[in-house]
Amino acid sequence: MKKAAWIVSLASLLLSACTTVLWNNDPHQDLVVGIKSFEEGDFATATLVMNHLLNHSPYDGLATKTEQVTAHKYLAFIHCINDELVQCRSEFRKALEVDPQFKLKPEEAGHPKWGPVFREEKARFAK
Repeated sequence: MKKAAWIVSLASLLLSACTTVLWNNDPHQDLVVGIKSFEEGDFATATLVMNHLLNHSPYDGLATKTEQVTAHKYLAFIHCINDELVQCRSEFRKALEVDPQFKLKPEEAGHPKWGPVFREEKARFAK
């Protein structure tokens, strides 16, 4: 019964996030919406937007490597904030696969949650 209640709560959260996102016809604008949602602490919407941009039509992935890396980076940040380290590492790895030269900005690299995880994943990726 607890599992069913959890599923209903999660579905409700996702549906409420869907109603707050108005998809643009421009993936670049949607990326801005996702980043703004992250900066405002609305991680559910930011996650929804970033995943949509990376995985769903009409975009079938973001156009540029920079945009793809940005989406994966913000997903990694969200997972790290939520102590989901496996997912955090996975998103950093995906960003590095798109751009092996990817690095965090100095102000991002010093973050106590995702800074160390990124450094470890970058070192692992370089091997």
